[in-house]
Amino acid sequence: MIITIDGPAGTGKSTCAIRLAEKINFIYFDTGALYRAICLFAINSKINIDCKDSLKKLVSRFKFQIKEINKVPHYFVNDIDVTNEIRSPQLTLQVSKFASLETVRNALKPIQYDFGKNCNSIFDGRDLGTAIFPEADIKFFLTASSYIRAERRHQELITKFPDKRVTFEQTLSDINQRDYQDSTRTCAPLKKAHDAIEIDTTTKTIEEVVGLMEKYYIEVITHKTKGK
Repeated sequence: MIITIDGPAGTGKSTCAIRLAEKINFIYFDTGALYRAICLFAINSKINIDCKDSLKKLVSRFKFQIKEINKVPHYFVNDIDVTNEIRSPQLTLQVSKFASLETVRNALKPIQYDFGKNCNSIFDGRDLGTAIFPEADIKFFLTASSYIRAERRHQELITKFPDKRVTFEQTLSDINQRDYQDSTRTCAPLKKAHDAIEIDTTTKTIEEVVGLMEKYYIEVITHKTKGK
């Protein structure tokens, strides 16, 4: 079974996906880490992303792995641990543009497909229920006000990068810019799937959101069991 959780940045997708996976014994796949990893690989390779030939060569050399170390997922690109690097504020500003490239998205689809075929899994991102797994068994779409999302992201950034001077105003601006880029890109834009369950997380705790998701999951499983 495949469950997708889509929505803009700061809605709590990743945290909810991880908690839900733990509750229902699914495997969580962080698609954001995947796109961040290949973006970092491109930056470090110093390629011109507007050159299709360069991009094709880049994706052909990209090898992505997830390994658990002390029960914490670590992300590797060509056997190099990039877990911390891919979360930097500087990289965050560049991911959206890179992720909108058709060559990149097409190259990363098989990685996600292969993972989903082999286990009960939960994916979170922006176009999973529409472009990657339109046949997913359960689809969620999380929303929240941009102000609240910026507050959450700002707190996350200052916790992870205490030496970086990131203001709330800059974080809010980045959130709004990312929303615009993701929703207006021509290739697989951010949007709610027609059959997705929408949850507004503005005033809800993580526990409340995960509780709603788990309840819906149980309803789907119960329905399928009765139908057999």
